Amino acid sequence: MKTILTFLFLLLGLSLLPAQQSIPAHKIQLVNDTLIWQTTFDEADWSATSSNGVPHPENAPEGWLMVDMMDSGFHWRWDTVGPRGYNTSQDPDCHKPREPLESATGDNGFLLFEADHYNTIDDCSDFTMNAMNAYVEYYQGIDMTNADSVILYFTQWQRLCCALTEASNVWFSVSNDGGLTWEKISVAGPMATGVSNGTVSSLDITPYAAGNNNVTFRFHFEGLTQYHWEIDDVMFVDPTGLPMTYEVTFDVNNSDTGDPIEDAVVTINGNDYITGSNGQVTANLADDTYDYTVDAAGFFDYSGSFTVDGASQTVTVPMLDAGGYDVLILVEDASENPIDGATVNIDGNNLMTDNSGMVDLILPDGEYNYAVSKEGYANYDSQLIVNGDDLTENVLLQTLYTVQFEVKNSQDVPIDNAQVAIGDDVFSTNADGMVSIELTNGSYTAEVSKTGYEDATKNFTVDNSNTTIPVVLYPVPSTYSIYFNVEDEQNNPIEGAEIELSTDTVIGVYSTNTDGETAFNDLPNGTYNYQVSAAEFEDTTGTVSVADGDEAVTVTMAAVGIESFDARMNFRIHPNPSNGIIEIYTGEGEYTVSVFDALGKKVHEQKMNEKLLLNLSEQSTGIYIIRLQSHKMSISKRFILK
Repeated sequence: MKTILTFLFLLLGLSLLPAQQSIPAHKIQLVNDTLIWQTTFDEADWSATSSNGVPHPENAPEGWLMVDMMDSGFHWRWDTVGPRGYNTSQDPDCHKPREPLESATGDNGFLLFEADHYNTIDDCSDFTMNAMNAYVEYYQGIDMTNADSVILYFTQWQRLCCALTEASNVWFSVSNDGGLTWEKISVAGPMATGVSNGTVSSLDITPYAAGNNNVTFRFHFEGLTQYHWEIDDVMFVDPTGLPMTYEVTFDVNNSDTGDPIEDAVVTINGNDYITGSNGQVTANLADDTYDYTVDAAGFFDYSGSFTVDGASQTVTVPMLDAGGYDVLILVEDASENPIDGATVNIDGNNLMTDNSGMVDLILPDGEYNYAVSKEGYANYDSQLIVNGDDLTENVLLQTLYTVQFEVKNSQDVPIDNAQVAIGDDVFSTNADGMVSIELTNGSYTAEVSKTGYEDATKNFTVDNSNTTIPVVLYPVPSTYSIYFNVEDEQNNPIEGAEIELSTDTVIGVYSTNTDGETAFNDLPNGTYNYQVSAAEFEDTTGTVSVADGDEAVTVTMAAVGIESFDARMNFRIHPNPSNGIIEIYTGEGEYTVSVFDALGKKVHEQKMNEKLLLNLSEQSTGIYIIRLQSHKMSISKRFILK
């Protein structure tokens, strides 16, 4: 009873007095947004009110009362079939329903007052003439404050006997004060009997309900008005200004075999309707002309149009088999267990695997990209090829595990917005310094970075469990500059002076400009050694310390004596550049020759006097520094090894 079949109408000048109408069922359906309140009596909690035909009013659902005012044993109850008894049963068995009822919204439950208890004991001999007075009431109160008018619709069946009087009748009662006072209206007008579909009856209760916030109601069976009365699909609506709609049923079938096509998609005005196992689906539409398309796997698409003109109708859709082959996609986990509820997207269709991990579809020859997804597993993308035969495609989904990175600094303070890069994917930590990443089993390398910190590399393995990776980032050390100013004893700048800066190794050798200046940059805190050499000047050495700031050093150089001058004048390297074999010339005297690479590493050292043949062919190409040193002086020259 998921949808109630009824109709909606509003006549201008509708009388304020209650008036009951009888309308054929299965014709018009209300637009859903006009509903104020409804029940279909199809909820599971109604079933406890009846056990093998015996009423159990104490099990009425919340908000409902089932009351026998005379305590005569006649109660309302819920059932799916009925009624029974001497006058309504198949002879000779008085316990079989002779008049099984069909709900207007399907073969399901309704509320039943069975007054006919004639011949209902085992030997069919009981005869009952008890008076009856019983009602079923919804007492929780319905808010109809915003309703300008209120129409009651409900489905009913009956087999009533004899004259209807004030004391013997069937009533709908309504209260707008929480049940203190009631307005009682007879609803015994024309209604269905026997096995026919129930009659959809309507009642204008605007004077008693519209604008009130605590409306309660009853269905009341009173007197010897036997034999039975059934109520179903109760609905209160505000009908003001709304159009009528009509049922349009699409019957989709195989044009060759006539078999119904399940899961066909009927599209009307952008809305999709999906056929059931009987190949049918129903849309509720107002008067108009509509275009529609129908799509079903394994069939050619179908399109057409129809017109709604004041009545329900059936649209038959014969679909032509597109031909093709059976494609079975089997989705399993790493242990080859089937995965139920995985989504397979292929050829524009989203299909769901069953409890065997399978989807089955018909596809013609061709290449098809498809994707498989399921929460807790890595997405799977692939392609299959249908080529003149049925096909089974096996898909193995890898379980995802959570890897949580916790990024902090050296003081154990979380670092937010740190970047965690795994392959081409980059993730950012939150304010707590954490980020969770879902990964399958395997070995990974993560690069963790943050501006102002040194990068960190983490190698880790995911092995069938979640894991946490702690990461500590250290600040990038601050760097500073040392500025050198080289001058002679008369404070004149010395151009071309070479300054060698070192710690344990040579950091670099720079030459001064025309102003006698040069600088070493990007130096962390520490103590540095320097040696300054210039033609016609004595070498000068010293140290300088960097402590959280730049430093400036002025070097005053003294002119060389005769020996130093001769050495500087005679110190030659030939050839320069060279392929590795060089000759070094000096003036008279004993010297130590040292060779340093561009990183300041000493690669060779030996004694010499006036001339030395040196083989550096085993060294890498690049720039080298050759230092000539005696107990009185030190001279350095650059040398290029090709």
